[in-house]
Amino acid sequence: GLAITYELLDDASKALIQMESLIGLYPDHDQYWHMYAQILTRSGQYDRAHAAFENAIRLNSEELDYALGQIDMMLLMEDNKAALLKINKAFDVYGDFPEIYPRAIKTLCLLNQRDEALVMLELLVERHATFVILKTYYPEIFERLKIKQFEKMHSSVENSLKTGVDIGLFRADIDIDFIS
Repeated sequence: GLAITYELLDDASKALIQMESLIGLYPDHDQYWHMYAQILTRSGQYDRAHAAFENAIRLNSEELDYALGQIDMMLLMEDNKAALLKINKAFDVYGDFPEIYPRAIKTLCLLNQRDEALVMLELLVERHATFVILKTYYPEIFERLKIKQFEKMHSSVENSLKTGVDIGLFRADIDIDFIS
């Protein structure tokens, strides 16, 4: 808490001291490493921030925010080629998350790869914008769509279980209603 307070009071040096103390006490705490990396980034200490982001990612490789923070730092450093490599790795590791696309589009534009940036923008709209628009502007339709998707999935699982029982893949006494 003190590190954040110091940073809010524009005293990054005290914030860094607090975070270094916390990391010394809890070296396996990924969130502390991430906070430390963010403070280092805002202080312009990019090499140390990069190492802190790497530690956070090493400790918790499933946290997309850590990779996104590192990408943002690389963009601040204007290390666009490294940022693009990290973006590609983020897509590989974390999958098709809409949070990755704006960074990819920005990086591709900075690298003068405008055609690729347009493709990314089209992918973002195609894969993610429809649901965001529905949820934001047509919440009733969005909720009905979610219910329909659930019903379809439930029906599919139920049919698969019944088929599995019929062909002997599953025991005949399984509770299909409960499982599906």
